[in-house]
Amino acid sequence: MSLHLEEREFHVFINLYTELLLFSGKRNGSIPQNMTMQKFRNLPVSKKSELREGMYESDDVFKAFLSQNEKKISKEEAGLVAGFNDYERGVFYVVGKTKEFFHLLGEKYTYGVKAISPSSRDLLEGDYPLMINTVLLPFQDKIICDGLVSYYNLIFGKNTSASLKSQAAGSTAKFGIIQSLPAIPQKIDVKEQNERLLLSWMKTKRMFEYNEYEIYNLVDENPYLRPLFNKEQGRHNSRGKKKVLRELGIKSTYFALFKDTIITSAKNRKELQLNIKNMKLEEDLVDSLFIFKI
Repeated sequence: MSLHLEEREFHVFINLYTELLLFSGKRNGSIPQNMTMQKFRNLPVSKKSELREGMYESDDVFKAFLSQNEKKISKEEAGLVAGFNDYERGVFYVVGKTKEFFHLLGEKYTYGVKAISPSSRDLLEGDYPLMINTVLLPFQDKIICDGLVSYYNLIFGKNTSASLKSQAAGSTAKFGIIQSLPAIPQKIDVKEQNERLLLSWMKTKRMFEYNEYEIYNLVDENPYLRPLFNKEQGRHNSRGKKKVLRELGIKSTYFALFKDTIITSAKNRKELQLNIKNMKLEEDLVDSLFIFKI
């Protein structure tokens, strides 16, 4: 897995997109009709960004390009250009990343986006969240950032950062991560949405503190979430427990934690599970336990 396109994919995209920008610039009069591809490639990024903005102001530029170049490009390339009509353009917040893609928060959805190259990948790296202006495009079975990125020179405070990450968590819980264009939200039932939202809101201590009021309301309104809530509390509290247990010299031991209380321990997981079974706890309490090993 990679955060950017493979080399072959990159060359297919960049050659095609450069042709589109050159075509559009000549068509709307932004560049001379006799400009060569070589001269165009040497234009500064700021000028290419300006041409990119002009291209998306036209409603029929992709159709016109295909009409004029239908005998010059392959079926694969024609399909890619036709797909560009499903672009998303504007302000996005880069709120995080996985090994597979960057997470970009838009007005409604959170998108899983790949960069087009290692250098363009670096444009999406930094102290998240980042506020950017760019274009997202469908490319084969992915969403890509077109590589022309402008930044808003803003430094977000802790509360604003937490708010943006909470918005991303909410859209992801409700719709999933959008990984293709046009956006097709996942069909997620309400119960799973709430579980995913709770896990997102409790992912870190900072997120929990920011969303504490909403978390307690969510759990109160949906009692089936209580075991998951308790288990996540145990996960957070286990960090402090591990530190103390290590200071005591305890090693190679499994523990079952209910919120902030260790209720049993054992040398292996099987023995621990037997201890829990012998305690004859109610099922929701068993589901509330967080198990960890040091």
